[in-house]
Amino acid sequence: MRSISCLSLFAALFVTALVGCGGGGGNSSAKQLCNASVAATCEKNFACGGAQALLDMGGYGSVADCTKAMQAQDCANPTCPAGKTYHPDQVQKCTDETKAQSCADFASNPPASCMEVCTAAGVTPGSGGSAIGAGGSQGGGSGGGGTSSAGGASGAGGTSSAGGASGAGGTMGSGGVGGKGGTSGTGGGGGSGGSTLAACSGTIKVCGGDPTGTWDITSACIDGDLTAAANAEMAADYPDCANMFTASSVNRLTGSVTYKTGTYTYDSVMEVSQTVAYTPACVLALAGGTLSATVCSELEAGLNDEPGTTATCTYATNCTCHATIVGTSTTSGTYTVNGSTISEDTGTSYEFCVTGDTMTQREQIVGSAYGVTDLKKR
Repeated sequence: MRSISCLSLFAALFVTALVGCGGGGGNSSAKQLCNASVAATCEKNFACGGAQALLDMGGYGSVADCTKAMQAQDCANPTCPAGKTYHPDQVQKCTDETKAQSCADFASNPPASCMEVCTAAGVTPGSGGSAIGAGGSQGGGSGGGGTSSAGGASGAGGTSSAGGASGAGGTMGSGGVGGKGGTSGTGGGGGSGGSTLAACSGTIKVCGGDPTGTWDITSACIDGDLTAAANAEMAADYPDCANMFTASSVNRLTGSVTYKTGTYTYDSVMEVSQTVAYTPACVLALAGGTLSATVCSELEAGLNDEPGTTATCTYATNCTCHATIVGTSTTSGTYTVNGSTISEDTGTSYEFCVTGDTMTQREQIVGSAYGVTDLKKR
């Protein structure tokens, strides 16, 4: 039931907070703005469409993989086409407005500001001048850079969408923004009285069965090492950040899930915590900037801007940040059962076993770490 899978987004939260603060260059840099918007796009697509959305975007296996590839492709030299004027304030406005969007709006209705990043010379945003195409639709590729009105019509190269990549040829696209990494509460959790969930013990039974009904989460545990798994995922994309995570935990998991005639509905709350030590080499790899006390302060501010997030950062040789996120979920969708596996429309799947009025679910959180949730039928 995706009980704690959103912890896999937690690493991306720390990546986005870094590129969002500018990596020492501040948000006045077009490259840093582009980096931040691309990172947010990858996270928003994952939050709204799960792993399948990342695969559809370009075969990306993780948010970090998506971020790294798209930044290299679209943000090496982000410029507007000849005769166009770049408006960094619109990039920031587009980013902020898109972060506040629902998934439905994210897929089909980008804010007008996203269409006004590049406007014809002498045309100010909001005045109806032409603008660079908005890029591909959610999960799609780059747009062709066609003209569109400031009101948000799509460019000639692709469907207008707030979730697309930036325009072709590395020009600053108006769709490359997205939501808050790691803040979507994507599942339920087991009541733990506010204490960190313990490691699982014993054999985890997987037998399938009929999940139909409403199930309340009664307990949960962690199968594997969350910190090591998060570091392994980061190391695959950013070798200089191989040991950035020093502590990871799931603190609280409560809620329920209802399975009915091929549909599921979640009503849940999850709290996770993680501590990260940004080294100078890691900051350079993630954001192309130099670590300083100012950057560390900006990191703290960026993390605290995320809904449900409380963070503190201290600077010495490294910038060490501790953050706690409380996420809620009331999402619905469709599911299928194949043997002992439940597969959801988001691309998420997990093993399960129903025995009488109890159910156990086991799902990959990140890498070699899994979450195991016990539920009781009402």
